[in-house]
Amino acid sequence: MSVAFVKTLLFLFGAISLSSLSVSALTVDNKTFWLSLLTHCGKAYAGEIIHAPENDSFRGKKLVMHVRSCEEDRIRIPFFVGEDRSRTWVLTNLGERIRLKHDHRHKDGTPDDVTMYGGISSNSGSTTRQVFPADEETAKLIPAAASNVWWVDLTKKSFTYNLRRVGTDRHFSIKFDLTKEVAKPEAPWGWNKVFPLKITYEEGQDRYPSFSATGKKILFESNRNGHWGIYEMNSDGTDSKLISDKDSKSRYPSYAISGAFIIYAKKLDGAYRVTFMTRDGSEFKMPGRTGMIGAGLGDALFPVVAPKRPLLAFSARSDLYVQNPGGRRPFQRIASTEFREAWLRWSPDGKKVAFFSRRDTNDQDDEIYIMDYPDGKPKRITHRKGHDFCPSWSPDGKRLAVAAVDEKLGRSINIIDLNGKILSRLGLGFERVTEPNWSPDGKQIIYTARKEGNYDIYTED
Repeated sequence: MSVAFVKTLLFLFGAISLSSLSVSALTVDNKTFWLSLLTHCGKAYAGEIIHAPENDSFRGKKLVMHVRSCEEDRIRIPFFVGEDRSRTWVLTNLGERIRLKHDHRHKDGTPDDVTMYGGISSNSGSTTRQVFPADEETAKLIPAAASNVWWVDLTKKSFTYNLRRVGTDRHFSIKFDLTKEVAKPEAPWGWNKVFPLKITYEEGQDRYPSFSATGKKILFESNRNGHWGIYEMNSDGTDSKLISDKDSKSRYPSYAISGAFIIYAKKLDGAYRVTFMTRDGSEFKMPGRTGMIGAGLGDALFPVVAPKRPLLAFSARSDLYVQNPGGRRPFQRIASTEFREAWLRWSPDGKKVAFFSRRDTNDQDDEIYIMDYPDGKPKRITHRKGHDFCPSWSPDGKRLAVAAVDEKLGRSINIIDLNGKILSRLGLGFERVTEPNWSPDGKQIIYTARKEGNYDIYTED
């Protein structure tokens, strides 16, 4: 780190001494810092205010931090102020950077309106200090906090949480004594409840998310630039970028062929056609392929490529089609009735498919069907009054995540077994919720949800 940057820190923070910013320390990456923090997992420590306004509400109250949860890439530290158990610091290891977020909850466990603000470290930091300038999400959520800078100092003897609002007198610092453990406090509010984590915040509609094979990237569609395009971002919602042609109308993307390609629907001559592109956005035509996939069928939508099989599937004219993307043989219609059928998805082993249809409900309710491919018959597995649609297979092939609208239970993402039994419900409390997909390790569901008229992307454990 340059001397100029050190001087900048001195200007911004004022209270930081030059001796605490040794050049040798600043050239060490964040791994040592992270590993040092992990050694305190499960332990609780008392703190004291080092700097805060005279009338600050924290003064005169017992302050305790509890390194309560430690995962490979995430550390959660509830921070207690007297009897107030609303706060948790969430640190996430992003590889070369660390992210700090502030999770605020009400007594019933529901998220506060002002929550999950913070920032990502501006560089690899040092073994004893990580600095977090406010991110764009924070600036939108709390405009006055756009100039916030948080930093954490970690030594063998102390953990110090700091905040400075650049350009103002706002300065807050609490130091915790790591040499003396204290009694572990109760769980913070909402600790045993799971809530959705919103990961897109741009204006416009963000939809149709799916994970890459590694789980590190997310593909989605958005009209944030005035028309529908294909975007890719990190799994935490950072570094979002348009990868399709900026002037094209492109929708319904998913990773294909071990993630080397992206399959999607592109509007050409007034109708959507199935198209491939490379990860950098270059259009790709399968060798031996002539003509556009789905030509002559109206709009060809929701394309996916089968695992372990040289096949793709798409929906068109309320029917389901399968085709070899590189061959010249005509497409095969594998499900067709007079009513809507859509969203074919292959099981992880490629031997079964799931889709939704109104074939048995006289065009009233969407229901989930599964069938052996290629010679099986559709088997209906949901029978609830309402709609079950957009199925997604779990990585082990034993469950499905489906979007649901139930007359009694409302809207949700339901995790069901292959007989249609509801195992759990996610995505509660939204105006609409749809398009679920699993992470490769099966630990997360990503989906689209609408709140206050806007569609965004959420993840949930």
